[in-house]
Amino acid sequence: MSEKNKQVVNKVIRNEKVKVLLYPVAFFALIYGVWISVQPSILRNYDVYKLISNLVEPYQIGGLFIGLATIILMSYWLNQSKLLFTASMILLILWSVFTVSFVISPPPNTVWLLSATWTYFSFELVRRV
Repeated sequence: MSEKNKQVVNKVIRNEKVKVLLYPVAFFALIYGVWISVQPSILRNYDVYKLISNLVEPYQIGGLFIGLATIILMSYWLNQSKLLFTASMILLILWSVFTVSFVISPPPNTVWLLSATWTYFSFELVRRV
């Protein structure tokens, strides 16, 4: 196999590894953002969200998730790897903030497991981009 063919094969494999994570991460962030925007009482009424909701409004958080998901999908479709990396990194940071907030806020609950899972998936996406 020639060097050029190896490069093409490696690019296709890398693209598939990104695609496997990109769509679930982006669509979940999109759905999560829409849900927070439609149901702002989630962030306002539950103790687990109070650390986050004291800093920003629910529609801002929802909009951030929606915007990042849209940017991730569009940058992938338009083959803009730097933008994809940047948006994925911001989403990783956002999920990390949610995870830490959920772990340290009372009462003890398991919501942090959800955000920790998406933090991990976002990390894997960033690593593969």
